[in-house]
Amino acid sequence: CCAPLAPVDWTSIGGRPEPFMFAFLFANAVLVAACPCALGLATPTAVMVGTGVSARLGILIKSGAALEELRGVNVVVLDKTGTMTEGGMRVTGVNAYPTAQLDEDDNWVLQLAAQVEKASRSHHPIANAICLFAASARKIDFPDITRVEEKEGYGVQCFLGHRSVKIGSRTWMSQLGLLGGQQLEREKESEKGGCTTVCVSVEERLVGTITLADPIRKDAAYLVDSLQRMGVQVMIVSGDNKETCDYIGRQVGVQEEQIFSNVLPRDKSNVIVGLQDKGLRVAMVGDGINDSVALAQANVGIALGRGADVALEAADVVLVRNELNAILTAMDLSRCIVRRIQLNYCWAMGYNLVVLPLAAGALYPSLRVSLPPALAGLCMALSSVSVVLSSLMLRLYTPPQLSKSSSSSSSSRASSLCPNWRKSVRSFVQQCTNLMRGFKRRTGKSHLLDKLPRLSKYRKAHGSRRPLSAMAPCARRYENIPQGDVDFDEFV
Repeated sequence: CCAPLAPVDWTSIGGRPEPFMFAFLFANAVLVAACPCALGLATPTAVMVGTGVSARLGILIKSGAALEELRGVNVVVLDKTGTMTEGGMRVTGVNAYPTAQLDEDDNWVLQLAAQVEKASRSHHPIANAICLFAASARKIDFPDITRVEEKEGYGVQCFLGHRSVKIGSRTWMSQLGLLGGQQLEREKESEKGGCTTVCVSVEERLVGTITLADPIRKDAAYLVDSLQRMGVQVMIVSGDNKETCDYIGRQVGVQEEQIFSNVLPRDKSNVIVGLQDKGLRVAMVGDGINDSVALAQANVGIALGRGADVALEAADVVLVRNELNAILTAMDLSRCIVRRIQLNYCWAMGYNLVVLPLAAGALYPSLRVSLPPALAGLCMALSSVSVVLSSLMLRLYTPPQLSKSSSSSSSSRASSLCPNWRKSVRSFVQQCTNLMRGFKRRTGKSHLLDKLPRLSKYRKAHGSRRPLSAMAPCARRYENIPQGDVDFDEFV
């Protein structure tokens, strides 16, 4: 509408004034340049490539919302059994306390506990360890076990004939008044070494205890240290007793005030809610049925691949390989993906801020420079391609390694959390080489990339100082050089 008001020399096309065509060309250039393809591709391409990379690393992220929440997590709550520890409990000792009514020995206590656990059909690691250990000992039958009932977070109770039997934690027995004095102090001392005590009582009398140990994962301390250096608080929640949890915390570097012990399964979600009420974004890591409610309550639930089906269903992220390093990788990768999305948006917005004024003729009055519709279309296509290539750069991501030092400088912190660019370049070169060799197999045509690694080895063996580019025309001389592993360190 403003074209008739423009000077005649502006609207002249081929020596004749064409105000309509003049306005149409600028309008068309603006319409083509303003196509929001780059903005539309910024997020989905980065999420698609990022989730593919995470799947390749054994990390299944179920949704984009979980990916975004994982980036902002500032508290990681770890379950003890099966997460901080190996999850393979083993019996280390059985102690019987014979009473006047019964003549119990160690094996009698062990077999009674094992058969009660079998009758309860429990899949808890403690129950599995007791049953496995009892299978190698002399078997004693208890055919009259009836009315088996599981007490959540405490243990199992049943009847042996007409006598009541309770098998469970030291805390439960202490609450019932069955454990005290020297026995209580002795069990507390064993638990300070990281052991778990299971008590067996018959007719409200303590008849024996079973001590179990669960070794700590070798990389648990490295995980805690790496997360703390990323600015993430690490906490432990467990239904085990305080002495055992404190021992685990000291071994891995978690402070005592950040350890929640004697927590019932139904109360684990309350711990998560309490942290969220303080404005914290919480990630819960667990593998058991009793962790499922807490996994669903947390901002991000992370389940180990070998965990219960209920936990896998409730979690937002599943670690297929059961490696603690995957927790660090998932958090670092989520931050890389979100940074890549932000970079894509900045590039797309910057493109529009620069190209749209040019397409609208901002430089035409002073410099007589305009952007033809064809060139505007090319700029639009290049912006979309650049956003896609930027997202594909996530394929070069290298997961961080767990830190082996509790005190390090900011430079070492950056080096441990940033991708290794040399590995990324070597991986990219290897992919290109494999692609060219596949092209040779399909077409029967040789390619120079097929000879460069062999020439590199030949130069290394014969001490030639000529660059590979100078040796490339002579590649046919070395057809008989034996094939070998590619020396990508020298090739890069």
